[in-house]
Amino acid sequence: MLLRLRKATPYGLKLIIIGTILYFLYQKDVLNLSSLSVFVEHPVVGIAAVLLVIVISNSMMALRLKILLVAHQIGIPLLKLTNIHWIGLFFSTVLPGSVTGESVKAIYLIRSDKTYSKATILTVIMVDKIMALVALVLLAFAGILTKWDQVGQSASLRYVSIVVIGTVIFMILGALAWALPLSSTKQTLRDKTEPLKLFVLAWRVFDALSTYKKRPGRLALAVGISLFNQLIFIALIIMFSFYLTGESGAWSHFLFAVPLGEISTVIPFAPAGIGVGHAAYEFLFSISGLSSGANVFTAITVVRLTVGILGGIPYLLYRSQQPAPTV
Repeated sequence: MLLRLRKATPYGLKLIIIGTILYFLYQKDVLNLSSLSVFVEHPVVGIAAVLLVIVISNSMMALRLKILLVAHQIGIPLLKLTNIHWIGLFFSTVLPGSVTGESVKAIYLIRSDKTYSKATILTVIMVDKIMALVALVLLAFAGILTKWDQVGQSASLRYVSIVVIGTVIFMILGALAWALPLSSTKQTLRDKTEPLKLFVLAWRVFDALSTYKKRPGRLALAVGISLFNQLIFIALIIMFSFYLTGESGAWSHFLFAVPLGEISTVIPFAPAGIGVGHAAYEFLFSISGLSSGANVFTAITVVRLTVGILGGIPYLLYRSQQPAPTV
């Protein structure tokens, strides 16, 4: 009984936090559920968005994973990788926080061929996630550059910019340490910093990326695919923003707000970032000169949840062919 209570407590706290955020936004008249009417008034828009995510976005993410896998002589058909990615979305939608899309992909990839090294699969999936985050940060940095003249005028914008620029500098330093042949210096630095918990994850990431040191082109291509995928997502956000507000905001505004908003939803706190994402989008839209950030996020969340739930189709098909992995 005590064990069950301990397991249930984190989920209960998450629900309380998410509910509090949504209630606060609703009370402030920031979150308006009537925004969902866009799917009734313009059904073609919703259907097109779902199909775009399923057909193009999912395929691009599967292609990115394939490029990284091939570098380790792991050949898996693109269609199969697309289905595995979609199944990962299904589990992260119905079991947020307890099961991540990455863990599901790892299980399915390892089960697909017993000859594949578990360590290699896990390394590739880690690098795949890192490339997606790198693309988000780079787009956010590009957005800040387009609003550079406004950074000094807004305290909120200035603080956000400092975090993003600091992250970019850290990425550049990490890339230099990764690329330059300074073995003795790197080992000395590792010996001094690795015992510190703050640097444990950083060195794990460094080790994962080091497996691609002889194949830097694949990492660059993976980042390029991630950037293209994020630009498609930004286009979807712009579309929903137009249909909900009737306003046509500048690309630079969305280029700043959307990547940062997506970074806030990286941790699987709730399905599709519900709650945290609403607050982040509303804040970032407001300091970018845009409106209805929370409502736009609601619309894109419906698309994400729809795509995630439809991921149950390849899951059931896969399960009918062979026993499903335990997740």
